[in-house]
Amino acid sequence: MKTFRKILALILCTFMLISTGCSVKDVVDSGKDVLESEADEFNKVAHQNKICVETAEKVYNAIKDHDADTIKEMFCQKVKDENNLDTGVERLLNFIKGDIQSYERITDPATGESIRDGEIERLNGCPIIKNVTASDGNVYEIAVWIVLIYKDEQWEGVTQIGIYKNDSDAYCCIGQKLNY
Repeated sequence: MKTFRKILALILCTFMLISTGCSVKDVVDSGKDVLESEADEFNKVAHQNKICVETAEKVYNAIKDHDADTIKEMFCQKVKDENNLDTGVERLLNFIKGDIQSYERITDPATGESIRDGEIERLNGCPIIKNVTASDGNVYEIAVWIVLIYKDEQWEGVTQIGIYKNDSDAYCCIGQKLNY
């Protein structure tokens, strides 16, 4: 019975293709276009995620190495101009008591975008470095807010870094929130 249904379905599909003037090649080509378009979108998102994760790794290493200059360098121009990063980065580096030992993973950034008239106005992400362990026995999470594309280029780069102590309400956040 199942074989009969399969043969009937194949005959009906063939009949529909012939009666609509579509050739199998047209259907396959159309499917390829959709797949290529989806692949392009997938590759774009994968590339955005890669940039965000690499930036988060750089932030992690800079915090681990107490490299204040690298942290300040990664912030966007707007945050550099409007915030006292020297004080903020010092607070951030002193928030974790003890030396950073390791982290479990970096989450895929939840990327967001805004498109107007076919042009990307804003593209941002926020990867989170999970389960950062320190020699003091505490576990932390580090969130890195990143703007990849914005209509005002002064916002492109890291906009905020937040360190949250697990099992507590304690946190330290520096930078500036992008209001869009």
